[in-house]
Order: sequence, then C-alpha cells, then structure tokens
Amino acid sequence: MDPNAEFVRAATLIVGDDHVIVDPGRRATYETDWTGRYTGTCIATVRPGTTDEVVEVLQACTASDVAVITQAGNTGLVGGGVPRVRSEEREGAEQRPAIVLSMRRFEAISDLDTSSMQVTCGAGVTIADWRRAAR
Repeated sequence: MDPNAEFVRAATLIVGDDHVIVDPGRRATYETDWTGRYTGTCIATVRPGTTDEVVEVLQACTASDVAVITQAGNTGLVGGGVPRVRSEEREGAEQRPAIVLSMRRFEAISDLDTSSMQVTCGAGVTIADWRRAAR
C-alpha cells in the first residue's frame, strides 16, 4: 500500500473522514497563503478537534515520516503556514510528504475578563470572532 494512503487512513481513524481533506480543490485554500505569494502541496489537510487528536496525528506523522505545517487562520505574511516547495525539490529531488495541520476547529473563546481586558482564545479563533467576544 502507498505510504501516503496509509497515513491518510490512519489520520481518518483519528479525526474522522470529514476532517481529513485530500481533494486537491478543497486543499487549495490551505496550500496557499491569503496573499497568494506562497504556495505548495500537501498530501492532506488534517483538522483535529482536541489536543488528544493533535497528539495522535503528530504520532502518526512521526511514524510515517510526514512533515507537519501547522496552520491557524492562514493570515501570516511570510508563508510559514503553508507547505513550500524548496528549490532543490523543484530540481527533481524527492519531496518529503507533508500535511497541513489546521487548528481551525480550536475555536473556543473563554475566560472573558473585562477587568483585566483579557480573553482566552483557541488557536482557530478568527480576529472577527475575537472582536465580537471582546465587545
């Protein structure tokens, strides 16, 4: 069996079929940053919903030698949240398979403390949602 397919199967067992995206059209938004300047490809986007699922996905990545690109809102300006194609890989060297580990399901907002003007947000909380909660 293809090692990438084995990894996808293992990830699906961990987070569920709805949270492992392998279709290139659906992966595209995770593979390109919002500026459009940085892009690459991954074998899957995996969207865990709990810290235990994150641990299990990372263990599966280690076992399968799959690189991990962690992504929250994909709003960075330097391309750090998307897979990148390095120059030596463009010249034909074999590329290590990678996934985008999307943190978007971590969207809890809690511990709103108006006296100290602090709020605790999950990694997947958007700025718009944070602003609504803060207001």
